[in-house]
Amino acid sequence: GPKLTLATISGPSEVDSFFIERLTTAAVNLEGLEAPGLERAHLGAYGLLGIDSLEDNRVLLDFKQQKMDVLPSPRGRGKTRIENGMIIVSAKKRAGRMIISTANINGTKIEIILDTGAQSSMANLALKEKLRPRQLRIAHVPVTMRSVTGALVPGEYNQIRQIEVGGLTINDLPITFADNYAFKALGLQDKPAILLGMDAMKLFDRVMIDFGNRRVGFDLPKGVERRSPTRMASAQ
Repeated sequence: GPKLTLATISGPSEVDSFFIERLTTAAVNLEGLEAPGLERAHLGAYGLLGIDSLEDNRVLLDFKQQKMDVLPSPRGRGKTRIENGMIIVSAKKRAGRMIISTANINGTKIEIILDTGAQSSMANLALKEKLRPRQLRIAHVPVTMRSVTGALVPGEYNQIRQIEVGGLTINDLPITFADNYAFKALGLQDKPAILLGMDAMKLFDRVMIDFGNRRVGFDLPKGVERRSPTRMASAQ
């Protein structure tokens, strides 16, 4: 297929594409797709289902049972059976992304972009400049990340001591600060922002992302903290 331009963490990249005649799952039936072609070693999987294909669906990530379901978004804003026990947070859409604007760190407003395709959470340099040493768990640790095209991006790893998201407080959020082009593509390079990856979502028992109704549900673990060096989120 034709060349496609991707907004990766390292910058805009032109890649080859492939035509997919039909792609079917239990909840999604897509036809006539132009998909970018990427090396599996860089992608970390045989393929990724893009947000554009989930427009009228919700994704349920169940970390206790280690499974993911894609289901049609329900009509109306009332809680469904799946959402029982979850803390529901409203979101908005920008460039097809789900963004939570009700997050803050000690009063500093943060935009949170949900990114189920990212293994690690990342923050932009605008947030790094806002944070004080007492709001971080450790001294910055230099790291190198690799984009889906194989390009290397330098960053600094740390943990944010506490961040409030709607009715939640997340403690010791693992984060990498970097000059990530994805923030620029979303118009967020100058606003404190976080790309919330799977490392943070795994702190919860379940996460529900409802693209159709623009809301996100978080299910807190029952009772004890998860066995992890990162402390569990808690309800306010």
